[in-house]
Amino acid sequence: MHTSPLLLSLLLPTLTNSHLFDSCSGAPSTPTDANPKIYLLRADQSSEISQDDLFTASAYAGLLSRDPSSPQLAVIQKDADLAWFASPSDGTPSGSWQVKSVSSLEEILTNIPCSGCGYALAELRSNSTTAAINYAAGTEASLVATDSNKDLLEQHGVQMAIDLTEVAALDPEWALNSGLEFSDRVSVLQTPSSFVALSDLAVKCRALTWWGVNGDCKEAAIAPKALSLLDPADGDAVVIGWGGGDDPEWGCVHAASAYGAAGVIAADWALNLAALGNLPAAASQADARGVEEKEEEPTGKHTVSFLMSDGDNVQWLLNDWSFTEDNWWNSPDRGSVPLGWTLSPSLAALAPTALAQIYGSKTDNDQFLAGPSGAVYSFPNDIPEEVAGKNAEETAYWMKAAGHSVVNVIADSDGVGGGTPDTMKWLLGEDQVESVFLYDFNGYAGLEGEIDFVGGKPVIGGRFSLWSPDFYDVQGLADALMGLENLEDGGSSDGYSLIPVHAWSHSVSDVLAVAQLLEQDGRFDVVLPDELVRRVNAFVKQ
Repeated sequence: MHTSPLLLSLLLPTLTNSHLFDSCSGAPSTPTDANPKIYLLRADQSSEISQDDLFTASAYAGLLSRDPSSPQLAVIQKDADLAWFASPSDGTPSGSWQVKSVSSLEEILTNIPCSGCGYALAELRSNSTTAAINYAAGTEASLVATDSNKDLLEQHGVQMAIDLTEVAALDPEWALNSGLEFSDRVSVLQTPSSFVALSDLAVKCRALTWWGVNGDCKEAAIAPKALSLLDPADGDAVVIGWGGGDDPEWGCVHAASAYGAAGVIAADWALNLAALGNLPAAASQADARGVEEKEEEPTGKHTVSFLMSDGDNVQWLLNDWSFTEDNWWNSPDRGSVPLGWTLSPSLAALAPTALAQIYGSKTDNDQFLAGPSGAVYSFPNDIPEEVAGKNAEETAYWMKAAGHSVVNVIADSDGVGGGTPDTMKWLLGEDQVESVFLYDFNGYAGLEGEIDFVGGKPVIGGRFSLWSPDFYDVQGLADALMGLENLEDGGSSDGYSLIPVHAWSHSVSDVLAVAQLLEQDGRFDVVLPDELVRRVNAFVKQ
């Protein structure tokens, strides 16, 4: 059974240095109004709200969120969006919030006048869309509009400041040559065809939004220019969104990591991050299992731990992962088998109420790990040596904020040092990090279960991937585990298996099916990741 929903107060570490999104006004560590008002534009209930009005409302939400004490605004397009604004039953550390629904841009402008604002005129789904968001981000009091709703804005005293419908439409790099000033901590990678998700955060953080040809993070002409705006020195510079091109995952993460930024947060379909980041809530992971008697010798069985993939994907966590019936977090089999879940520690900054609700619904058979590959998705072995320590500090900070002690790292197999454990020395040098679960980029199990120790802490490689069709299915994985040599040798790496579970091809039910086959065999013990780490520390010779 699920534990009862519980919102646990967490005092984030005192800010002495810059951290992810701290450059955005109203970061979650900033004290907020104890009873803020949030207006929810209920596009889920009305088909009359145009895409043009959602474009304007989203950018306005970002402008409002620069001041966490002002009324906030969010766009609700489906029930899942609404869920994160539900005030927890037992309140929050700073009180609760007032929620008011509105059904039109007219109501928004009436309830929250934009005094002294101008607007940038754009055409939807073109480079001018991105240019207008950049204009709003790079100025103090600007909205965005189209021909469809500009008259409404002017009726409310908002006059056109700049017409971007023609000039900017021809040049995706317009903003870089505009003289506008953008954040050196946050960069937004988002296609012009998507102008509701992330435009609020871009305006809030005063971040450059860019895309270029196919959004290729590595090859597009705009990419190095956009990345060069970031200052990686403090380890908290980040690209948020997702790219295009032939391989956006490797290209984006490699480019950001090699430049020295903290990495990439996959969030291209995440809504309302500007307002969610200002809600007065925080959460920590509770261990309700209590203290157990621990054996002093290996169990004589092969220890297996499963870890679900893709927890770095913030847009997925806030949407299908949390709400899709009979799958992932909503699986009816969740809680029936010990299972680790990767979860982005950045949720502590971007959506602390979501983090609280996720933790409040976990079972004793669920455990959260950071990553990949820490505070955000990066390839640590691609990060320049001169900033690696700062990046590790940033991961440790947000792991503490999110209640994580183990970090799942994906290493760029083609990068400097490959997937070798010694490249993890910076992460393992942090007190908060007790262990690294290390995957290679291509397949996750290239280390074949290898265990090494760096600074006295274990680096545990994936052994086999539950990932179809390229790797193992349920029966194939069970057969592979049963066929291991020396599988009951708890004194060496032979006695332990970390199993990456590919979220897009296998479910909680598949993990349970494998566990049942292993139980029938009698030589296996399926445990949570923290127990795997404890046994490795206790019994494997360093």
